[in-house]
Amino acid sequence: MVVSSFLVRIVVFFSVIDSAFAAELTGLPSGDRQSIELACILAKGEGPVAYHTCLNGQLARLGNSRAPDLTQLSNSDRQSIELACILAKGEGPAAYHTCLSSQLGRLGNSRAPDLTQLSNSDRQSIELACILAKGEGPVAYHSASTANWPV
Repeated sequence: MVVSSFLVRIVVFFSVIDSAFAAELTGLPSGDRQSIELACILAKGEGPVAYHTCLNGQLARLGNSRAPDLTQLSNSDRQSIELACILAKGEGPAAYHTCLSSQLGRLGNSRAPDLTQLSNSDRQSIELACILAKGEGPVAYHSASTANWPV
């Protein structure tokens, strides 16, 4: 009976901690929440103390940081930036925001060459030849696309 009572108290204690933390994460944009959960996935397997310590650390690093607006970019540039920052996303939203901002800064006013004037075959060939560069960000992709332009 004593052990049972003790276990009930532990379960209640951790459920209170868990619900208190859930409230802190609910105010975040879904992308930031997902990034924090991804960054803390290993800590979650170590138990609630390690998990909540990780969540606290991620929230502290995030502070008031927000992801930059990528809506004005072309789909190709947005996808390239997101792909280039995929590893940073797993480190948490603060690292992801920093990566996105860095990629946007490097991009500046650069735009991808217009591939619509090419034949489907040439366009597909350029996209295939530049697939690895796309993962390095839009600047690398634009450069590779231009270098592979048919003569």
